[in-house]
Amino acid sequence: MVCRLDDDRRPRLFQAQPDRPVFRGIRNAGQDIECPQCDGVVLLESVGGNAVFDVDIVCALCGSVLHLPAFPPGRGLGGVVRHVRRDHHFVGTFALEMDEIVVGPRAARQRASETGTDSDAPDARQLDIAGIEGVIVDARSTFEPLLEALLHRRRSSQHPLPRLIRRLEDNVDELRAGGNVVDVRTAISLQRAAAAFTGWARDPLSTRILQESTHPESFDHNTALLQVASMLEAAQLAPELVPPSDGRTADLILRISASRFVDLDIKAPQPMRYPDREVIRVVEPRRTIRKALRSCRGQFVRDGILVIAGEIWFGGIDAYAQAAEHLLSEQLPDDASPEARAHYEQLLGIIFASTGYEELGRSFHSRLFMRWVPNPRYAGEIALELPRDLDGPFSIAFWPGPKGANLLDETTRLPAFDTRHDPARFRVFATNKVEVAGTIANQGSESTPGPTVVWQFAEGHRPGTDIDFDVACEAGFTTVTVRRNGSLVADPSVGWIDLRGVCFTIA
Repeated sequence: MVCRLDDDRRPRLFQAQPDRPVFRGIRNAGQDIECPQCDGVVLLESVGGNAVFDVDIVCALCGSVLHLPAFPPGRGLGGVVRHVRRDHHFVGTFALEMDEIVVGPRAARQRASETGTDSDAPDARQLDIAGIEGVIVDARSTFEPLLEALLHRRRSSQHPLPRLIRRLEDNVDELRAGGNVVDVRTAISLQRAAAAFTGWARDPLSTRILQESTHPESFDHNTALLQVASMLEAAQLAPELVPPSDGRTADLILRISASRFVDLDIKAPQPMRYPDREVIRVVEPRRTIRKALRSCRGQFVRDGILVIAGEIWFGGIDAYAQAAEHLLSEQLPDDASPEARAHYEQLLGIIFASTGYEELGRSFHSRLFMRWVPNPRYAGEIALELPRDLDGPFSIAFWPGPKGANLLDETTRLPAFDTRHDPARFRVFATNKVEVAGTIANQGSESTPGPTVVWQFAEGHRPGTDIDFDVACEAGFTTVTVRRNGSLVADPSVGWIDLRGVCFTIA
């Protein structure tokens, strides 16, 4: 029987037998967690402390409940995450083969609140006098602590925030006096800044970011930072703000799995922002990119991505993407320092983030979009494949050895992959074992009685007995069975089913 969970109840996973842990990590970096009452009953085997949150596990021997930790505030959910949404009696062990994070519903709700994704998109605002006044009121409300702090600072008139507000107030006065010119650029810039800070207002680090923004350059940078963070959250890349440190640090991290992270450094170059004056200084894309690459050196403590955010794109954003492709493909000079070479080897690529707006007829609206340019010189263990516009499915894989190793060698395991967009398949390794990977989408209906056959293994690739496997699925977890006759059967009421973890010895 499936139990529908209310918002306050944690999912409970029921262990099937005392000798079968519910979760098993794939590496030795984790630890075994035993039943709090029974000696020797392992509920989690080799699972890291940053892997499972907001779920309870019930011991098969004594019925005691292990309460796993609550998801920490301010933490990104992760690019490889399994959501547990219903009670499940385990018949086997779920292998965390992608170093994935497992969470209950509370974690997802918490992070949606912290990133603003649980809020409805703001209604389109007509930029008449009332609409512009609404933008000013929203900005003053959002930035009240910052505006108060600026009153007591010298040269506060040079700060972009009060300057934007004054400019819009002057525009309202001109319109009331009979003018017919609306300062669209200022209105959208102020509205977008307020939206960025409001969206992340419940993140634990938001207060620090607002306090830092009393400095003019910090305000522009932090506005771009939060805009980029929102764009990455919308792309389901799970960004996380970085706490302050004594040394140079990245601005964001992507917590792509339980133990793997990617640093992101955000650059908002001055030539790519709209100036206060009408004169725009033209700087060629290659020069801007090269400067950003140099300035982000030393800010990555691990593999990283450079993000260049801007409102103005000379020649269009694709001109910058093409310039980046050429730069990243060029050989470094013979006298390049070891630090420079190491920097390029840990750089996954560059993201260009457009924070401008576009005009459609007589209407204007925010135009937030991104371009991804991978770095061919990257030499790390993460295989990250992003769509060019970061607007669709992506895949993350972890190479088991040096880049370019033979991944189908019988002594190594296949890398992890984005199985929701990958066809089901299997391979034989160690001469007598079958490993299954990929996704199946069951086409049966909920009224179909009993398990449905969705896969058939050929002769010579079958187990000696029926074997049950717990695997991830659209609803959280489900059980699939490989029978001795070679058929793989599954619940016909489940949508997609991830077959990682199905591995058996050939009879």
